[in-house]
Amino acid sequence: MDPTLPIGAAMVLAAYLVGRRLWWAWLLSAVGSLAWVGWGVYTGQLGLIVECVPSFFVHLHNARKWKRERDTRTSALREFMEYGTGPYAQDDDYDPSDRTVPVCPICGEPEFPYGHDRFDHRQEVLRPSAELAARRG
Repeated sequence: MDPTLPIGAAMVLAAYLVGRRLWWAWLLSAVGSLAWVGWGVYTGQLGLIVECVPSFFVHLHNARKWKRERDTRTSALREFMEYGTGPYAQDDDYDPSDRTVPVCPICGEPEFPYGHDRFDHRQEVLRPSAELAARRG
């Protein structure tokens, strides 16, 4: 059986999952790139090898970067939920016993997982709370 069809299907699936903002989809893309490198070596297609080796490293870099960003957001939200501090804190009189859903300091909508997508306003949400308070007036 020709392996190009399953490899191509895996790459299409990986592209779909990257569009869904799943960090590990980049790892699937990296594995697909390695499979294409193997196919290029087997068939003697130098152009395929030259294209897929750099893309393998790009996919690994993106997986590492996206995972680090996700971990940063997760730890910031955890700090807010446990201690009421950190970049998600909106004011100094936060009561940690109040377990309401955090509100986005940019648009006022409920935060993930109940409100808008967690990637909306990601740069604004991760600003320090004093800067947010100054921006809100």
